[in-house]
Amino acid sequence: MKKKQNKNKELIQKSAFGAVFSACACALLLIGGIFEILDMTASALASLAVLITYLEFGFSTALSVYAVSSILSFILNPVATSNVYYILLLGYFPVAKLIIDNKFKNIRPLRALLKFLIFNIGCAAILFIFFKLTGADKIMQEFTIGALSPRYVIIIIFALLNLFLVLYDRMISVLSVLYIRVLRRRFLSKR
Repeated sequence: MKKKQNKNKELIQKSAFGAVFSACACALLLIGGIFEILDMTASALASLAVLITYLEFGFSTALSVYAVSSILSFILNPVATSNVYYILLLGYFPVAKLIIDNKFKNIRPLRALLKFLIFNIGCAAILFIFFKLTGADKIMQEFTIGALSPRYVIIIIFALLNLFLVLYDRMISVLSVLYIRVLRRRFLSKR
């Protein structure tokens, strides 16, 4: 009987925590949709809700928060680019990063390669969707920056996005440690 009560209590905690963090992620994504200049920043901040959920309750609950926040934010504001960044790139990346880091602790080059591969596939999907839906591929054919052709502009965009990945990856590592060592005790000490 006691085990069943503890299991029910844990399920209620997971559900409540997941609902609150899904709502927080949706709110951040809506802000990113309203203020387009904050779209990638809002997506990165919303992904922290998935990260904290993963650190507290594991993969399945984090996946639920990611899925619920993705669906709700898409329903509430279907044209926001922050939703696209979150769904295809930043929403799942913190969990993927931690799983890769834990699985391949001693193989640093493989960890970096896998993270760059996952991130660049997401970036390619975003650019493909952006170009095909907006017709920007036709615009890019005539677009040049100085002597740079459209191909080089895309290469520069990918280089800058990979620089963002390095910084974002480091931020996730630091915030994970900060959360586990400091914030968890303050906010969830009665768990």
